Amino acid sequence: MPVKPSEEEEKHFHRENERLLANMRGEVLADKETRERWAKITAAVGSQDLSIGHRLEELGFDAETAGVLFLCPLVEVAWADGKVGYEEAYQLVEELRKRGMRTTSAAYDFLSKLTLQRPSREFFDGCNVVIRDLLNEMHGNEREEKVSSLTELCARVAEASRGFFGFGPKVSKEERDTIAEIIKELDLEQSARTAELLSKL
Repeated sequence: MPVKPSEEEEKHFHRENERLLANMRGEVLADKETRERWAKITAAVGSQDLSIGHRLEELGFDAETAGVLFLCPLVEVAWADGKVGYEEAYQLVEELRKRGMRTTSAAYDFLSKLTLQRPSREFFDGCNVVIRDLLNEMHGNEREEKVSSLTELCARVAEASRGFFGFGPKVSKEERDTIAEIIKELDLEQSARTAELLSKL
């Protein structure tokens, strides 16, 4: 016997359908210049789905800053305790550098703003939805490696709050809860790697 969705689930499905329809209308009505701009943002995150670029632009990204997207869950973890500490900020900048983005780049300025002023809940949720969709475009080892890297980096940022000398608790309750919520939003709850990670926090 089919299970009837709850009222909250029905509201969520309705909102998601409205969002998808709005994106489709926007892409149909968009002029050539706008579509080219979205295409550049989309390409910057390794996708061909124009809606990705559309949604990222709405979140404040452009082609030069789109590379920061996969660092946004790390930023969310860094803010879990209410502020971004020096060690956490240092860890984020190091990850930015590893991705080939210099401290003189627009991407660095964008990341700095995210660590100096806490982004809205809508921003983090929007980023996680786009990341989830990008992960769903990947297959096999590529996806598994990306998932492992992302979740391990989230844990590393949380652990950075202990300081360089390792004093204090390994990970706070707020940080662990935030990582668990990110895993849920990215639809990674069935991943053995993420389950193992959470068990160690």
